[in-house]
Amino acid sequence: MNLAPGDVMSSYDYIVIGAGSSGCIVASRLSESGKHSVLLVEAGGPDKLFWMRAPLGTGQMLRRTDVIWPYETEGVPALGGRTLRWPRGRVVGGSSSVNGTIFIRGLREEYDRWRDMGNGGWGYEDVLPFFRKLEDFEDGDPQYRGRGGPISVERLRLNLPVTRAFIDACAEAGIPENGDYNGASIEGASPLQFNTRYGRRQSAAVGYLSSAMKRKNLHLLTDTQVRKIHVVAGSASGVVLQNAAGEQTIRANREIILSAGAIGSPQLLEVSGIGSAPILEKAGVALVHHLPGVGENLIDHLQTRISLKARNTAGLNELVGNLAFRMKVGAEWLFLGRGLMSTPLASAHAIIRSRPDAPLPDLKLQLHHFSGKDRMAYSKDLGIDPHPGLTIGVVQLSPRSRGRLHIASPDANIAPRIYPDQFEDEEDIRVLTSGIRIARTIASQAALSRFVVAELRPGAETSSDDEIVDYIRQSGQTSYHPIGTCKMGNDDLAVVDDRLRVRGIDRLRVVDASIMPTMPSSNTNAAALMIGEKGAALIREAAV
Repeated sequence: MNLAPGDVMSSYDYIVIGAGSSGCIVASRLSESGKHSVLLVEAGGPDKLFWMRAPLGTGQMLRRTDVIWPYETEGVPALGGRTLRWPRGRVVGGSSSVNGTIFIRGLREEYDRWRDMGNGGWGYEDVLPFFRKLEDFEDGDPQYRGRGGPISVERLRLNLPVTRAFIDACAEAGIPENGDYNGASIEGASPLQFNTRYGRRQSAAVGYLSSAMKRKNLHLLTDTQVRKIHVVAGSASGVVLQNAAGEQTIRANREIILSAGAIGSPQLLEVSGIGSAPILEKAGVALVHHLPGVGENLIDHLQTRISLKARNTAGLNELVGNLAFRMKVGAEWLFLGRGLMSTPLASAHAIIRSRPDAPLPDLKLQLHHFSGKDRMAYSKDLGIDPHPGLTIGVVQLSPRSRGRLHIASPDANIAPRIYPDQFEDEEDIRVLTSGIRIARTIASQAALSRFVVAELRPGAETSSDDEIVDYIRQSGQTSYHPIGTCKMGNDDLAVVDDRLRVRGIDRLRVVDASIMPTMPSSNTNAAALMIGEKGAALIREAAV
């Protein structure tokens, strides 16, 4: 049940901090038996906005400070000192309520790498059952795909000829089509899959929490900030909450599960005194436990792109200024659950290798149905082109560079300082440079010729490697995929072990995208959902 601020009990068996992609699942699974009381705490409010249901609405959601944390990075030296917007979900469902709904599990070999780094039980064959458990997919090989799970996954519900032309152009460029990139192999060109049902967003809140909230042993407390985790004699004992009722301390009888995400989880550990001693001392926080990896190992997907002037197709550029087209697109979604509104304006991708001898796929090229000066633009005022346009986004799948984030204050309401440190490793810039060239090759193929007029950005005059690198430094922006800041492992910078227990602190776990030791070579939400399922299973095993 959803509590009023003053109705919270003094103690619960489990306290889950953060009702995001992983936290909703953990709270749902831990309350299933009815044997344990569970408190789920969310800083944001309910997921009730109309535009949260339509994947197209993600552009609006990511600019609304009532449903996101409006994080910004520090200036990135390799990007000319630019700061980057890094919005994260601040609402029930977390980022799964505001993201693009693109569903990609990632590369088999990357999960095996997690296992080989010393994380037993996290290889691909180990996590596959949890991927299958969480999803409800309409077809595919049942060896890999799930049926009847809480998260509906659908194939593309948009029939634009340019999508087929993009996949055919990839084939002309030597990139074969892949019928199911969440099946046996991720590599190749494919229409996208989305965590939607009849074109409506299937967030973790919709898939897991909506039914679980009927249970009397599960309490949800929204609009509530966790100020601190109490640790007594090396064991997490409770949390300090702040909301409309004031400040309250709630005890945990069994465990506290931190699921506040790749930014919120390390921040809360640090304000609670768990982290690097010198960093905490500088921020004015008393040291509880020295754990130097907290906030380190920050990884994100930097996205660059080529913008194309288009013809014979319509997307966001036409939606902005054409009322009749908006009404047609809206009706198609409302009554049929398909069309542009059932997508985040992306419809297909190609998972490829940046060079023929690359050992694994390391690039993702994604077709978007808009163009503008700024990839984050969603209106004419923000730079949308006044003519039909397409974009091919370019993302390096497995960045080598590592950043960091740390608190500057003991106040949990003050955002941490985020240092992405992109392009610290030169291989990252080489892969993206290759990606721009391959995207151009695809755009030049005969299959796409009737849709492409010309390349707008960076433009044909940008041809040398140095010129392309300069363009990437000027245009690169986040893909909204921060991970890794409470990484799982057994080295000096590991924050949790392979059962997601915080090293050196009893009864405290981290279960969210921050535990990923490396990027799973994909969009990150599907992996975060899997982590929620597997984390809940580990906690239930410990309870038995």
